[in-house]
Amino acid sequence: MKDSTIATDPKSVALRPTYPFALKGSSIDFSSQNNFNFLKSDFKKLQPVNDSITLGIASLKAFLEKGNNTLKITGFATKDEINASIFPNLGHARANDVKNYFIAQGIPSSKIDIDGVITEGLATNNETVLGPISYNLIEKNISEPAPETDWKAVKEGLNTNPLTLYFNTGQTQIDLTESDRQKIADMIHYIDHVENAKLIVVGYTDNVGNRETNIHLGQQRADFAKNYLIQNGVTSDKINSSSKGPDDPLMSNATKEGQAKNRRTVIKIN
Repeated sequence: MKDSTIATDPKSVALRPTYPFALKGSSIDFSSQNNFNFLKSDFKKLQPVNDSITLGIASLKAFLEKGNNTLKITGFATKDEINASIFPNLGHARANDVKNYFIAQGIPSSKIDIDGVITEGLATNNETVLGPISYNLIEKNISEPAPETDWKAVKEGLNTNPLTLYFNTGQTQIDLTESDRQKIADMIHYIDHVENAKLIVVGYTDNVGNRETNIHLGQQRADFAKNYLIQNGVTSDKINSSSKGPDDPLMSNATKEGQAKNRRTVIKIN
């Protein structure tokens, strides 16, 4: 029997979200007048989460357990909002934060895909963006196998040209290019869908000073990058950090330019 539920909160009717928390499929029809909200230019959902959303998660879990059913979460942001996240755009970062909430409620990450879109006309209330998240349920029969992704090829492609970061001690933010952001999104997509996969963060140094000090410095760089990823919505249990210090230099340490290239942090997937 189809699960058909409408959850409303009279106090919130006057502030309609851009998108409601709506889940519609052959065996689920749940709709709430609420959704996740965010401050402008921020990707972390506002707390507390409305009870009506929690009410719909049980129906969502049951739906995703059937066949090859999956959920596509799309986050939205406007072009005048600032994207300070590690993701290709702020909408993508918002979708990732909502994904993490669903995972915390017991929904497998392998059942969720995310995307982000820059748009106009999002509903706001002062500095709050109301409901910039949409949901698309994708249904497939048990007898209809899901298309196989060549995850081995995906991993090889990402690790052949890994994400390499250069930054100075004392920095609180890492400057990322558009290519870097897309690479991070692809890596997170991989670890979400491949069992036991993790991000491997390795810190390196030049060969100036003694080895023990450089090993410690490399670990500090790796931990900084790891913590930065965590702050941006990558769960800590999906990241391992380590140091190789002055080992495996990219360039000769005989020049200042070579030393600068060797002071780096490299992120791959295991």
